Amino acid sequence: MAIHLHRTWSRLLLVAVLLNFTLTSCNSETDSMNVELEVTGKSIYQKYCSACHGEHGKLKSGNAADLSISIISDDSIRKVILYGNNKGMGPYQSIIKSDEEIKLLVEYVKTLRKN
Repeated sequence: MAIHLHRTWSRLLLVAVLLNFTLTSCNSETDSMNVELEVTGKSIYQKYCSACHGEHGKLKSGNAADLSISIISDDSIRKVILYGNNKGMGPYQSIIKSDEEIKLLVEYVKTLRKN
């Protein structure tokens, strides 16, 4: 009986350890993406966008959109970044060439929206 209980507890402990490792790994990937978004998306925004849109997206300098109230889709944000618009924003496709940087910038711009 003692051997059976020992095996059962050992198996339960192994399952608990594996489950904890799996959950920790998933959280680490999510945390890693959030850190990358915060650092890279924000740094790209600060470098290319904040002069007109402001730190919080509300500056509206030179007819720039107020990003805090923007409701356009991810794809529309991406297109405006890449190709500009008829309201005065120029295209950035020759400046921000990496798809990953564009993706991070789009995600960061969405964080500026009011909740």
